[in-house]
Amino acid sequence: MKKIFVILALFLGVVAACSAQDVIKTKAREYRGRIKSADNKSVTIEIPGQGTIAVNRSIIQDLKIQTPQIVVRGIAAYKKGDYKQAQVDLASVMTQFPGLDTAWAAEGIDYYGRSCLLAGDLDNAAKAFTIFLESYDAATHPLARDAEIGMAEIDLARGNFEKALPKFQELTAEFDKQVKPPNEQFQDAAASFLGLAECLEAQNDPAGAQDAYLKVVALYPADHTMPETLYRLAALYERQAKPAETLVYLNDLAVKFPSSPYAQKAAELKKKVESQLAEKKAETPVAAEK
Repeated sequence: MKKIFVILALFLGVVAACSAQDVIKTKAREYRGRIKSADNKSVTIEIPGQGTIAVNRSIIQDLKIQTPQIVVRGIAAYKKGDYKQAQVDLASVMTQFPGLDTAWAAEGIDYYGRSCLLAGDLDNAAKAFTIFLESYDAATHPLARDAEIGMAEIDLARGNFEKALPKFQELTAEFDKQVKPPNEQFQDAAASFLGLAECLEAQNDPAGAQDAYLKVVALYPADHTMPETLYRLAALYERQAKPAETLVYLNDLAVKFPSSPYAQKAAELKKKVESQLAEKKAETPVAAEK
């Protein structure tokens, strides 16, 4: 009986090992092993007993690959908002699996770019988004617009407003044609109008910037972009000497997003505006006596 259990355990182990193998299917044959890397031209697979083979992507009909655990961890970290950990875990995806036709590879590259952008690592962010746009169909892939927005945001972060502005104008023009974008595009719309507003403000077009900020607030209030939008809109009103409007958006930010990094900035700006209002009120009686 014991011998039977040992044989059964060995058999199940072999089955598990086989089922865990990566698979590449072409019209002529099937490759089983471990996919080591991929690029725009080929997918490299290590086959037990045969070595490493590069299979041309043009002849691949089907591909199955186990998601690397470090990528699983990195994607989970990104979705939880732990961008620092995501940046560390997903760094290998960009160099090892660019353009691999799997959801996790595409997500990994885009999320790595996003994490780098949030960390201020603009060079690696640009590399990641460039690889994404060169590897996946910009017209059909659901993350392609996010990568395009990322490239525009890099220009914005570098202060290259003349280059960023037409990109954001093109992106927002798509959403202006719609009453409301699909839910999966909601965040993209918010980020596009926020970027447009920042560019217009930098180009000394406060009216255009205000309109773009208000579109985010009124039409695309995505949590990811709202704190920054509310703060920038309030700051714009403050520079225009409109304290009432300024306080409306600062209070909205404080109530809805108290843990946002922009909440502290909002508190400081609110203190400044209230101090100015108090000084103006104190001076009013003196002016009336004269």
